[in-house]
Amino acid sequence: MEGSALAPDGKSVAILASDHTLRIRSVPGGALLTEIRGKGTDVIRSFAYVADGAHLFVLTDNGTAQLWTSGGTFVAALPEAAPVERFAISTDGNRIITVSVKEVAVWDAAGKKLAAFTTPAAGELTGLLLSRNGKRLLLRYGQTKAFVYDAGLGLPMLQLKGLDLDPGY
Repeated sequence: MEGSALAPDGKSVAILASDHTLRIRSVPGGALLTEIRGKGTDVIRSFAYVADGAHLFVLTDNGTAQLWTSGGTFVAALPEAAPVERFAISTDGNRIITVSVKEVAVWDAAGKKLAAFTTPAAGELTGLLLSRNGKRLLLRYGQTKAFVYDAGLGLPMLQLKGLDLDPGY
């Protein structure tokens, strides 16, 4: 098993198998509800339920970001200029944040781009956190750089440098 997630309503579980097939099973009972294999030749690398439970956000090995229904219907590929490295979904499910080497993009749950902004080249992206209200975004690069942004406008709010941001675990 490569990953798993419980649907927000607790009535199903999504499991990413070692063959990169995403299987949705009922809870309780474990009956197979549907399978998602990615679009075309895309191999699923990671995924998460959107807060409505009716959709899944999928990231593939080639950095393609995709939106699917939990019933296994492909909704959209989010058009990006560069492969997506990481993503985050707001707790209310209204915003999806994608980060590539070229930009940070903010999407609605239907796959419409709401905003995009660039960040300073700061090395390898090692962390991405979205505040509970979806308004602040923290990007961490390596062990010594972090930036906080207004997630809707892309305005830098805080830059942390020269700090050891490694929590030690």
